[in-house]
Amino acid sequence: MASFVDTNTKAFTASAAIGQYLRVVLSAGKLAAASATQQMLGTLEDASFADLDVRSVRLRTASGTRKMVASEAISLGNPVYAAASGKIAADGSVLEGIALEAATADNDIIEVMTLAAGVPGGILAAAQQALSGAGAVNVTSYYTAVTTTGANALTLANGTFAGQLKRVQLIVDGGDGTLTPTSLTGGTTITFADAGDFALLLWDGDSWIPVQLGNDADGATAPVLA
Repeated sequence: MASFVDTNTKAFTASAAIGQYLRVVLSAGKLAAASATQQMLGTLEDASFADLDVRSVRLRTASGTRKMVASEAISLGNPVYAAASGKIAADGSVLEGIALEAATADNDIIEVMTLAAGVPGGILAAAQQALSGAGAVNVTSYYTAVTTTGANALTLANGTFAGQLKRVQLIVDGGDGTLTPTSLTGGTTITFADAGDFALLLWDGDSWIPVQLGNDADGATAPVLA
């Protein structure tokens, strides 16, 4: 008889020893570490030590964020991709999520926001935008690097599909950059005041939601939502 779970995790039988928080897939009905070309079933909640160990998997469709194991240095806010041996990398062919913490080396464990199954697209595969001075932040690429040349007004049109992610970052501080999206949850503007300030935004079909506001340079300041 078919069954289902309405929870974030599900128990499976492992095929071998697999480390905690690694990406896993089902192979011949058992858990195995996912390869660099496989989209994960989920991440292992606790390490398995041998064949036939039963372990809980945080499913790809689970709500919230999760812990994952880096294979290399990954910048905060960077897309993360499938890597060999169940890990994640800063580049690749299978997109898994967005890094909400920086990794500095192989085997670092970081927080990741998964791009769950059912969310169309997520990140547009287009070259980043370099914007100098006032103007429009585009919605055709994932990343826009902003150089301000004074007190600059920036705009952002509505997203093009539900689940679209947009990262805007001030890389050269020549003055405050004030971003006014057409639709924004929680306020009407986001002001970038210091080099390194970034905003990670999610389009939910009606409005841009500020998923994360922070600063890559000092780790303390952040853009102001008002």
